[in-house]
Amino acid sequence: MECRASIRDAKTTAGVRNVFVPNWASSTLVKHIRTRGLDGASQLFAIPRRSVQSEHKRACRLAGIHDYRIHDHRHTAAVALARAGMPLHLLQGQLGHKNIAMTMRYAKFHPDYADVASYFERVSETLGLAAPGNVSGNTEATMAEATVAT
Repeated sequence: MECRASIRDAKTTAGVRNVFVPNWASSTLVKHIRTRGLDGASQLFAIPRRSVQSEHKRACRLAGIHDYRIHDHRHTAAVALARAGMPLHLLQGQLGHKNIAMTMRYAKFHPDYADVASYFERVSETLGLAAPGNVSGNTEATMAEATVAT
C-alpha cells in the first residue's frame, strides 16, 4: 500500500505538496493518527517548533554533536535518496524545490528506477529499518525496542 502525506509548504505555489511516506513510517503514523483520533484537518504533531528545536539541540549536546541543525536531517535524507539512484525530478518533488539546480546540489544521480517507493526501501535497508522479509520493518519487537530506546 502506498502512502502519501500532504504538507503545508511555502515552497510550492499551491502552498501544499504531497510527499511519499515509506511503509516503515506509514504504519507508525497511522497508529499515531488512530490513537489520538486525528482527522484530515488535524495537525499530525502539535508540538511547538521551538520545543522541537530545543530538544534537538539538547540531544546533540548530550551526544557531543556540534553544528548540526534539524534541517540537516533533510539534507542527509536527500543525499541518501540521490545516492540510492532516485531520479532528480522525483527528488525535486519530494523536497519541494522550485528549481532543479537546488536539488542537484545534493548528489550526482544515476536513474535506475521509476518508482519512488523502491528508493525509500533501499535507504531503509541501508539504515537498518527493514528486516528481511518484512517490507515495513515495523514488527512488534522493533516498535517495542524503539519505544524503550526513546
